[in-house]
Amino acid sequence: MRTPSRRIRSVLLALLVVVGLVGCEATAEVNVDVAEDGSGTVEVVVELDRDALGRIGGLEAIDTSDLAAAGWDVTDPELVEDGSVKLLVTKDYGRPSDLQPTLEEITGPDGPLQGLQVNVLDKFGGTKYVLDGRLVTEVNLAQFSDQGVADALDGLALGRSDKDLAAELKDNPGSLTLDLSVSMPGELIDSNGERSEGTSAGSRVSWSADLTAAGTETALSATSEEKSGRAPQLVLVGGVLVLLAGAVLLIGMWASRRLDR
Repeated sequence: MRTPSRRIRSVLLALLVVVGLVGCEATAEVNVDVAEDGSGTVEVVVELDRDALGRIGGLEAIDTSDLAAAGWDVTDPELVEDGSVKLLVTKDYGRPSDLQPTLEEITGPDGPLQGLQVNVLDKFGGTKYVLDGRLVTEVNLAQFSDQGVADALDGLALGRSDKDLAAELKDNPGSLTLDLSVSMPGELIDSNGERSEGTSAGSRVSWSADLTAAGTETALSATSEEKSGRAPQLVLVGGVLVLLAGAVLLIGMWASRRLDR
């Protein structure tokens, strides 16, 4: 396969084109930090090994200008000592409902992360945060390409026919890995992911998937709870008021009996 004559336009497009190359490895990390109001930050970290970097034409072949134009904060690619490269982009989202659309700017609407949402449930004494979604390994990799890249790759979206790409992915298990990590406020009380509690940002839970594996779908679920610091005070005040009300009632009954005598 010849090197594309045009620059690869997005971080995950670079990642997925590389996956079609035999012997190369690439990892994508998607980190989500959820704030107390349900807004938050999405961080995407992509690592390409030395071979992958060479096959796409080096650092100059990776252009993230489209992400910058879409409001992503793009950090210059970092060349690691072992010859691999790390790419980092971040973007804030303002409402809980903006999380999935923000992710789709990177992965596409039919990508591996689907229906990811965080519901913020206010209740007496605190706030509960409920995360759910799906992690799908059987995705159409060609969706991350475009006609310009296809023209540079002999008319094929990723330089391979669907059949050839499937065969190469099967022969190179683990060449494409997606790691999802979500940090939620408060204490993590339930999750089907790997827990890592006590972080500075709250409770963190993570999932990992090999996108070269046969099609699977994993439900993502996590619940955290942040207790209000005023809850014990409110309970105490409520108890005092109940006692005062009882005292007033008793005094009233005692005074009424004295008048009846």
